[in-house]
Amino acid sequence: MAQSTPSQLEILLRVADIRDLAGVGTSAVVTNWRARSPKFPEPRVGGSQPLFELHEILEWLRHEGPRGRTVDDPDPGWLWPRKVEAFLRQAEVDEPRATLVALVTVRHLVAGGAEWQAVVAGREPAAVSLRLVARAAEKAADARSSGKGSSLGDQLSAKLRLSGASAELLADVARTLDDLEGWTVEQQLEPILALEAAAQRHRPQRTQPALARLLVAMGQVRPLSTVYDPAVGEGDSLVAAAEALHDDASVTLVGQDISPDASFIALARLAVR
Repeated sequence: MAQSTPSQLEILLRVADIRDLAGVGTSAVVTNWRARSPKFPEPRVGGSQPLFELHEILEWLRHEGPRGRTVDDPDPGWLWPRKVEAFLRQAEVDEPRATLVALVTVRHLVAGGAEWQAVVAGREPAAVSLRLVARAAEKAADARSSGKGSSLGDQLSAKLRLSGASAELLADVARTLDDLEGWTVEQQLEPILALEAAAQRHRPQRTQPALARLLVAMGQVRPLSTVYDPAVGEGDSLVAAAEALHDDASVTLVGQDISPDASFIALARLAVR
């Protein structure tokens, strides 16, 4: 049986998450366990929709849960959006979504090189290894973004320049990101883009991907054309324009936005394409 270790992040589970983790048919089974077992973990957040800590639930399932039920460590794909939520909740950074986008971007740009492996392995303080991997990503960014690679590299370094506690949390996220075998960059980014931190109510609203694809289709984007979005937000329209073309075609993508963080996210999404 696989044994988990506590995460740096406090990963909180809904009753439905526990149902999925345990592999039972309905949430009512989990409710029954909670009512009947005096050792069932207390919720970290109470109320009508309680939240439970992942490691405590795993320990209960393995030692106090139904006999004959084997509970392995969570699949990285299942864990990824929950670690994203936990980082948004716990990290003391101005815009945690932009920081997470920077992490995914750096992972792609350095292609899992030695600097990235140092972040994942945790052989030195996370704040140090994150700075080193950001520097490596700056070099890779030079060939991206139509000559603005240095701007992207500078922004990546700024986003990953974290304090000790927040850096350790981000390194925890990086370890799960490193295990997402076969996931495209957009699949990795989607749980981040889908969430909005409570403190960021005034950030530009996202254009839903389906609507962005419709707008691109209506605009009849063709090879060698230019697509300009004067309020690009987080880049959904420009990403849709890039996706509409074949790999051997080219298009000029131009955008601007009043929000620096939104502009950074848009630029990063295009750079990793």
